[in-house]
Amino acid sequence: MAKVKVTGVRRHKNNPNKWEIRYYFEGKRISEYVDAKTKTQAGEIRALRMAGVKEDANKIESVDVTLNNFFQKHMEEYGKVNWTPKWQIEVQNIYNRYIKDYNVSKEDWLNKPLGQSHLKDISVADISGLIAYMNNTLGISNNSQLRAIAVLSKCLDRAFKQELIEKNPVKLIDKPSAEHKKFSPWDIDTLIKFLDKSDASAEVPFLMNYLFRFAVNSGLRRSELLGLRWEDIDWKNKTINLTRTVVQYNNSNVTNGFEYGQGKTEGSLIPIPMTPEFENILKAIHGSQLEMKARIGHQYNNKIGSVFTDEDGNLYSPDRVTRTLNRLISKWNFPKITFHGFRHMTATLLINNGTDLKVVQEILRHKTIQITAQTYSHIAPKTIADEYNKISDLTKGTSVGR
Repeated sequence: MAKVKVTGVRRHKNNPNKWEIRYYFEGKRISEYVDAKTKTQAGEIRALRMAGVKEDANKIESVDVTLNNFFQKHMEEYGKVNWTPKWQIEVQNIYNRYIKDYNVSKEDWLNKPLGQSHLKDISVADISGLIAYMNNTLGISNNSQLRAIAVLSKCLDRAFKQELIEKNPVKLIDKPSAEHKKFSPWDIDTLIKFLDKSDASAEVPFLMNYLFRFAVNSGLRRSELLGLRWEDIDWKNKTINLTRTVVQYNNSNVTNGFEYGQGKTEGSLIPIPMTPEFENILKAIHGSQLEMKARIGHQYNNKIGSVFTDEDGNLYSPDRVTRTLNRLISKWNFPKITFHGFRHMTATLLINNGTDLKVVQEILRHKTIQITAQTYSHIAPKTIADEYNKISDLTKGTSVGR
């Protein structure tokens, strides 16, 4: 039997029942995660691996395994251990939407989905073709292409480490350049016109005009707004507690396509002050919901107390909010903007009115001030010029050229 050099057993940093065992077998370095409650149990599994008595049931040995099969193993063995549930669903969605069904052409087959290709057969040309398909056929942004490529590359990296492929072809391609998103927010007159039209129009679904208005006034993300429940509103202390988010995924494992999350960053979900405008909006929403509940009785369905609901008490889906906004903008001939654009307008209004960038960061709950500065750098020059003008105004009348 070949000599084996054991390099150690180490507990996984996020899962106390997962252990990494590492050793050399027949000159090959092996690292794998195993399920074990104690270090002793992990050591026993390692000893079996060393002796070659028991093979890992989860390890794929066949070089003819398809990308689809290996990707699901990758999600089970790596994704569930290292990623949040939210990111696991996002990765699966990216794979399903862009990668799995992309058709590749070979000499021995035509239009075979990439997901059904054997790992060993996936080439640099296939990956380049995938990028061309995402760019030319799907028309998705460079940043979305890069996310898809990263998902595929991570999967193929693990296949390479398990010696199922000789190289990761994603590493050999020319990737598209990342795009720094720029936006064109509405001016204040356009914004007010849209909000007023939303308040008055019967084309706007129940309470959604308040959702638009609250978004602009608060800078909250769509997921944060839809996560609000009445239990989060502290009327006495005039605060709104951000405790959850709502994200929609095209995944059959998520109830109604919704997942309740914990925020985009660690500091995302914090209490925010309830301004008089917020209070007026919330009271109007609450009153409308009570009227609707009295009208339809037991058919009213808002059992969890969501703030932003339809007339039957059902929480608005993120997708419906986006579709409604797009439809209204198109029909009313407003400049195109996304729902996230309301958040950008909040920041733009604050910066143009002289709010310190650090305060803007805190309102938007960006992780760092660098993120705020980079996102709104195109607004900063005007603000800096305004500050210089303030200094000039203060020093008017002083002698120049002495």
